[in-house]
Amino acid sequence: CGIMDMVKIPPVNWEVVYPGWMPAKDVANIMMHDVVRTGKYAGEDYPVKMLFITGSSTLGGGADYNRMVETIKKFEFVATWGITYNDNCMYSDLILPSAMTPEREDIPSMTMDHCMTYSSKMVEPLFEAKDPFLMWTTLANKCGLEWNFTRDEYMDMVFFSNPTLVERGITWERLRKEGTIRYKDKGYTLANHSWTTQTGKLQFCCDDYAPRMDGLPVPERTRIMPAFEPPREAWHDTELAKKYPFVLVSVRARFRWHTDGWDSPWLNELEPEQTVFINPEDAAAKGVASGDLIEVFNDRGHVVARMYTDAAIRPGSVSYPKGFGRMMKLPGTFSELTSSYCNPWSYNTSFYDAVCDFRKWEGEE
Repeated sequence: CGIMDMVKIPPVNWEVVYPGWMPAKDVANIMMHDVVRTGKYAGEDYPVKMLFITGSSTLGGGADYNRMVETIKKFEFVATWGITYNDNCMYSDLILPSAMTPEREDIPSMTMDHCMTYSSKMVEPLFEAKDPFLMWTTLANKCGLEWNFTRDEYMDMVFFSNPTLVERGITWERLRKEGTIRYKDKGYTLANHSWTTQTGKLQFCCDDYAPRMDGLPVPERTRIMPAFEPPREAWHDTELAKKYPFVLVSVRARFRWHTDGWDSPWLNELEPEQTVFINPEDAAAKGVASGDLIEVFNDRGHVVARMYTDAAIRPGSVSYPKGFGRMMKLPGTFSELTSSYCNPWSYNTSFYDAVCDFRKWEGEE
């Protein structure tokens, strides 16, 4: 099952990466539930058997944690490749510890800069961590692909035989020497080329709708201009908002990056448990004081967190730092509370469109 990635990569020869067969279709993470349940994608049979999670946290960083767990359990085989033992690993048949960036030679993925960047190897991988290139070639050979080539040969085949790079004289040796090379002219997007729109210009309205990913249907809409659509949950007159009166919002944690870093002893001296921030008036109304443990809950799940009052938090809101998974010592995770509703226009979800309630935690710490 190919899970869509937002990060851009340099020009690649896909026929080398996927010899003899087409790559899997891009399936948005939150659409995976229906694809696995029905065995269909875009109206066609699309049975999926194996899930390979590479360098991401499908569970701790995704929406509707408990639903995702049940979907992952339906795969015949699940493998996780990453730099930390995160929540994915708890449900994986195979766990591959990856070497970190300083431990391997690589071309890192970049976003929207039209540059290739070289990342040099500084130290040998520690413990059981392996270079991703070694892991990929080993797995490919186990699958009968006979990937018997060196890293340099692979880089030349996959990247540096691409016409865009050949035309500009970009080679593996040159990238190693120069460090960063632009493979499209500076100002490519705005100055020298048109936008990929109907008019070739930046547009605020569009009458030639296209799905975000090939093969997906486009919903009916009478307006061609951007239009407001109220949240499905976090809105004053929804049924769920009447049952759960608080809007759940997240903030970037100061000492975490997504779900990585949860197992860092130094960081855990600063943040040993998940925390949540609530307006003092809301806390007082619920009979909880700053420093208490509370349980935040809704129909999808729950999480126990250390609550602190903060007058800067808007009344009616529950604010939490993102990135804490079930690996922490307190029960639950905030990802359990978020919604996996898939908006048909963007094929994405809104992590802020979730409601909840809270109460003092009476269980053990």
